[in-house]
Amino acid sequence: MTTLLTISVLLNSLYFFLKTLKRSDSIDIQRLRTENNIGGVIGLLSIMSGLTLFINQGSHSINIIQYYSLGISLRIDSVSLIMFTMVSLIAYFVFRFSVNYLSGDHKHQKFNRLFHLTVGTVQLLVISGNLLSFFILWALTSIFLQQLLQLYPERKKATRAARTKFVIARMADLTLISAFAIIYLITGTGEIQDILFNESSIEKLQNTLIGELVVVLISLTAILKSVQFPFHTWIFGVLELPTPLSALLHAGLLNAGPFLVIRFSLLYSGVESASAILLISGAISAIFGSTAFITQPSIKTGLVFSSIGHMGFSLMLCGLGLYAAAFLHLVSHSFYKAYQFLSSGSIVSENKSTNHQLYERSGNFIKILISLILAVTIFLGLNTILNQYVEIPIALSVVGIIMVIGIFSMLVYSFDTTNTMKTSLITLILAVSIMALFYMLELSSNSIMQFDVLNHEALGFTRMLIIPFVITLFLLAAFLQILALIPSNKHIARSVRIHFRNGLYIDSIYRRLQQNRK
Repeated sequence: MTTLLTISVLLNSLYFFLKTLKRSDSIDIQRLRTENNIGGVIGLLSIMSGLTLFINQGSHSINIIQYYSLGISLRIDSVSLIMFTMVSLIAYFVFRFSVNYLSGDHKHQKFNRLFHLTVGTVQLLVISGNLLSFFILWALTSIFLQQLLQLYPERKKATRAARTKFVIARMADLTLISAFAIIYLITGTGEIQDILFNESSIEKLQNTLIGELVVVLISLTAILKSVQFPFHTWIFGVLELPTPLSALLHAGLLNAGPFLVIRFSLLYSGVESASAILLISGAISAIFGSTAFITQPSIKTGLVFSSIGHMGFSLMLCGLGLYAAAFLHLVSHSFYKAYQFLSSGSIVSENKSTNHQLYERSGNFIKILISLILAVTIFLGLNTILNQYVEIPIALSVVGIIMVIGIFSMLVYSFDTTNTMKTSLITLILAVSIMALFYMLELSSNSIMQFDVLNHEALGFTRMLIIPFVITLFLLAAFLQILALIPSNKHIARSVRIHFRNGLYIDSIYRRLQQNRK
């Protein structure tokens, strides 16, 4: 089975490589669909053989080439298999969508080549088991993406954004290779299996300043890679590129940051500084993205802010030590965002053809208070029930409180309007279901991934000090969003809405810095 997995993965990579060799400018749509199906079958073979191997032998590595513990190896565990499956499925559907979308485009063939190169390297990246191959594939993914972003040089905004992204990506490469170099020098090995699951290697890295530096560098890499505030501005400039590229970018490549942290989560045990950085950066980005999202008149721009918020939320979960929950959120967001971008063109048409009844906010204080009481009751009730069967960690309760804030907003938008009682009741049932599913899925994912990621770790003193500040920020953001929609506050809210609609003008600051440098 090990041989079958190796062969199928190599065949999968060879398929993507051969797709890049075709230089003909002619496009046969039926042939492209057939080739995409062949690639899907090869990818399915890789997934099935990997899953079978994982079920029979558990988490382990397969060495292919190695020299002084540096080389190429495949890492088989729950994280790599789920990521490989996700990337394969999203790539299959995005490419199938692009066949018709780019039909007749003069860059269609070049897009196909770069698309397959990018997806092939991402697939190898997520199953890489050695620091050397991991970093090379990490850098190659960024380089191929850079070429995709510069596919249409006549689109000046996208080209300018690609240059900004190039600088940020090289900063991320520098921090990552620094972290990997330190790990190799301290442990004497480049095998991820020997680094993360060897007590001797863990002891050499943990409880030392140099080991703490490694984890901080990994955290900074993730922040730079995942368009976190204020390193997010470049992503708006590439919106004028083809929709399949946006779907691939938001559903797959932005996930590299959270994936990196989750992959090396076992190194975070006891390192408060790195976790605190992720917690603060992730919370700020999540609040910024979610608040700016509701102010956007453009569907795609709103989806970009949504991605910033979701990536921030994933990193915030990592900062709280909920790595399994962060991974679950990452995967669900990827499929959701791929669907949203690929269907964005039809949303306007669907809204025009459907009669939507708009409900106005009344600003009734009693209804707002009832919504808050119901949200808190749902949270306390579910926690009381679950605590009878399983101990709920403090970090999970913190996320539950943040979920309460979101459910509170959801209930207000239903209760404090001219809505019908039936609609309000349905909203309440949905709120209970969302909170229950959150706990159920988080606990289930933690059980599945318990041997491959850091389990619920006790929060240290530093993070315990930060958590009230984070909760206050989320609560403040929720109240601002709620008050902004009350009719009597429209004039006050208009100016705040304009600032967030423009992303707090961070992009303008970047442009001025670039002009001054010239």
